[in-house]
Amino acid sequence: MVALNDSLDKKAKRTVEKLTSLGIKIWMITGDKSNAAFEISKKCSIIPRNEKLINIDEFLEKKDSEDIFSLLLNKTSIKIPKSLDFGSELAKTEKFDLLGLIFEELYHKKYCRFHLLVKGQTAIQLYMKFGKSFSKFCNSAKSCVFARSTPSQKAIITKIAKESKGKVLAIGDGGNDVSMLRTAHVSVGIRGNEGRQAANAADISCDSFSALDSLITFHGINIYRKKAQIIKFNFYKSIFFCLISIFYGYYSCFSAKTLFSPSQQLIYNSVLSIVMLCSAFDLEVSKFESPVKIKRKYESHLQNNIFSMTSFFGWFFRGIFHAFMTLWISVLLYKYAYCLNEVGVIIFITFIFCCIFTIFIESKFYSPVLYFSSVLVVLISLIALLLFSMVKFEDISEYRAAINVLLNGRVIFNSVNISLLLCTFSKFYSILWKKIKRKKIVGRFMKEPHNPKRNY
Repeated sequence: MVALNDSLDKKAKRTVEKLTSLGIKIWMITGDKSNAAFEISKKCSIIPRNEKLINIDEFLEKKDSEDIFSLLLNKTSIKIPKSLDFGSELAKTEKFDLLGLIFEELYHKKYCRFHLLVKGQTAIQLYMKFGKSFSKFCNSAKSCVFARSTPSQKAIITKIAKESKGKVLAIGDGGNDVSMLRTAHVSVGIRGNEGRQAANAADISCDSFSALDSLITFHGINIYRKKAQIIKFNFYKSIFFCLISIFYGYYSCFSAKTLFSPSQQLIYNSVLSIVMLCSAFDLEVSKFESPVKIKRKYESHLQNNIFSMTSFFGWFFRGIFHAFMTLWISVLLYKYAYCLNEVGVIIFITFIFCCIFTIFIESKFYSPVLYFSSVLVVLISLIALLLFSMVKFEDISEYRAAINVLLNGRVIFNSVNISLLLCTFSKFYSILWKKIKRKKIVGRFMKEPHNPKRNY
């Protein structure tokens, strides 16, 4: 006789409690028996003690109608229609119809304080009979435990979870979890004693279940913000640079004369990519952050505040504003003192400083890498500006313009001040808009009407 000890992760209970505090619903899909699955779920706090539990298989096995009434009325707080006729005993098909009434009652209910325990085969039968009503019923529960589930049933139950508005993350450690991992939106495989099949089939692999905590609360929050910031900055710098040339057409009467030289058009994108990539070291939350702040950041990301249409168009209009003001102020100050090539160099330097200050202002964590990359970008852009301007040996006007501007400390100082002023004003406007959006200012003058039917 061979016995295997498949023990729980030591930090499984703490991980489940932390994920539940973030508002994440946990479904446990296992091949164990109902009693074993229930005890495991209690041990790792998926089903806390002294909370309501609905065992559908136990309900289907009951014969007394009074037990059925106590199970439904006490644990779901749903009023059963009086027109429904109960005999002393109900057949299984009649109980299925009774469950259908419960599912229909819960179809429009957003949240119920109960936990669900059901076998995998029973869950598939209920889903085939009632469809979305059953999936809505499962999603309204605080947590669900599916016992005696085969690999194919695990995949179907994952499809049921995907019918909700949220995203589904599946985690498993064995070969019987592969179909479930491939069905979910995001899959995490655990490298353990049962082999590497789950880790090879998943999107992400880890060593233990407790790694899911840092994966969501640290890496997930930070990577989501980094990607959103990089995408928005990409659009911002492109709009900023291109619109300067478009707005310059007003001063040149829309002739074929360009403001930026070919060398400036060549180096701006590659040089700013250094700062954009180094901004990946920015952190919104650290591993030692308080749970309250992590929960607030996580809920903000669930509402898609960082990469919403409002945020995207905010960066879009920021690029338009910076392009217009940079061109207008530079032409106003230097149109009589410098030639066209020199004004183009001044505007290009202001553009570089403005992009660097924008990244600094939008950063949450100022790492030494960000400081070093910003200084490196300034040096590389100035050196590249000189080197590429020397390529045209026939016409040295571009090289002379770059030398005249770079040797004038007053012009560089003015470019830094203009960039800092524009970026500070844009940040102040974005903060003001966020406060208005959160009703911190509008709420003083406009109160939301009271709605007694609203669910909190």
